[in-house]
Amino acid sequence: MTKTTTIRIKEDVKQNAKELFESLGLDLSSAINIFLRQSLLKGGLPFEVTNSNYERNRLDAVIAMEKEVADSTIATYDNAEDAIKALHNA
Repeated sequence: MTKTTTIRIKEDVKQNAKELFESLGLDLSSAINIFLRQSLLKGGLPFEVTNSNYERNRLDAVIAMEKEVADSTIATYDNAEDAIKALHNA
């Protein structure tokens, strides 16, 4: 049994998706059905969801921290006992 479902899609996204799926020989309804079936088979989204800006910002933060460490005079210790002694002497 087929049911009609209403979804909200921005017009430009809908038009671009329609054109893409038509070039693949699919209508929008068939493409959405494929997406839903694949989601059920995978037990989640059928593709990886990532945020490339997050990774880029995270990498920039790591690079900045490494530079900060390289540019500073941070004391290092061979073991916890030496670090504790240094804290007591500070």
